[in-house]
Order: sequence, then C-alpha cells, then structure tokens
Amino acid sequence: MLKSSYLRIRNFLGLLGCLLPVLCVAGAAFSPNTVNKGWWYSISVTYYSSPMLTGVLAAVGLFLIVYRSYETVDTVINTIAGFFALCVVCFPCECSWLPETTRVGLFWLPIYITKWVHYATAFLLFLLLAINSIWLFAKGKNPVKNMIYKICGWTMIGALLCFGLNMVWWKVEPMIIFWETVMLLAFGFSWLVKGHCFDKWFGRLNKIRKQVVKNIEIQDEKESENSSENQSENSSENPEEI
Repeated sequence: MLKSSYLRIRNFLGLLGCLLPVLCVAGAAFSPNTVNKGWWYSISVTYYSSPMLTGVLAAVGLFLIVYRSYETVDTVINTIAGFFALCVVCFPCECSWLPETTRVGLFWLPIYITKWVHYATAFLLFLLLAINSIWLFAKGKNPVKNMIYKICGWTMIGALLCFGLNMVWWKVEPMIIFWETVMLLAFGFSWLVKGHCFDKWFGRLNKIRKQVVKNIEIQDEKESENSSENQSENSSENPEEI
C-alpha cells in the first residue's frame, strides 16, 4: 500500500511536469488578459495572463516538499527543490508590458527585485531536479531506466545552460519557452519512469537488450573458435624446420 502511494505521487509529479507547458499556454491563450504581444514567449510570463502557472507549479512544489524518499539525501534535495518551486511562483519574472517598478507577487515587491529571485530559484530548482535524476534516480538495477534518468538529467542541465545563453547573448525571445518546455518534459518524464509508468515497455526493452548482448557473445565465441581453428590449420600446414 505504501509503495503504491509512492508510485502515485511520482506519477502525479511527472504528469504535472509534462502538462505544465500545455496548461500554462492554453490557459493564457483563452484568457482575456492575453492582448499583450509576447505573452507566449515564456511559460513564466503566462503568470500575468492565467492562474495555471501559479496553481500547477505550487502543487508541484508542495508535493516535492511532502514527498519522503527511502534515502535522506533524496528527501532533502526534493524538499529544497519544492521550496524553490514555490519561490518561482511567489516571485514573478518581468514582462514587456509592465514597468519594472510595478509591485507583483505574493509579497508585492517591485518587478526589478522579484525577477532576479525568480531566475535564481528557477535555476536552482532545475539544477537540483537534474542532480536528483542523474545521481540518485540512476542507482537502480534496471540499466534501461538508469540510462533514461541520466539522459533526462543531462537534458535539463543542457537546456538550462542554453536558456542562460539565450537570456544573456542570443536574446531570441521565442526560444525561451522552448528551453523551458524541454526542462519540464525531461523532469516530468524522469518522474513518470520513477513511478513505474512505463514498466511494460522497459521490460520488453530489457529483454531485447539481453538478447542482443547474448547474440553478440555467441558471435564472439564463434569468431574466437574459428580463429583458433585457422591458427591450428596454418601451423600444421607450415611446420617449422629444424
């Protein structure tokens, strides 16, 4: 029963992570507040058009905080990540149609303050989620799952770096939402895998992997035997002269 509850929480977190980009953009698209240009350039900017970001990300943060893993390190990382997720919600980023002196967020601080808290906590949030996926999730016995955890984790780190480069140097605004979506999908998929959502598929992949490895070993043995036979034939045909 306890294990089933853990799996449900993991799957719920993974599902929220994967759906967050869709829910935020869809919520903002059907909102009467989306008359401003560039509202869809960033998932974070949809905060000003729709309550979806606040609701979904706050739920993710709370679930990360209350989630208790079998390892203390995992629990600590998830708790801190949950706190950062709540900070991302409470301290909004800037938007093109509001002056940075406008007071926003839970504490009604000026945007020129909240935006830096938003970016810093978002960076730390995804960094911790990536560390969790690469070094903690990937401790299991299933090599296929471990590989997926590492791919998801490094994808988050790569997208995080590209997001930073885009903000500082490239400055292509429509690319912001792309990198945000990549990070969220990688986070969501890793938690869905951790929740055993795709176990049937991974079981099949594991069987295929084992069969491939077995075939390679058999082929290597045959090649080794053939090589030994050829060497023995050559030595019998060309005896050394004394």
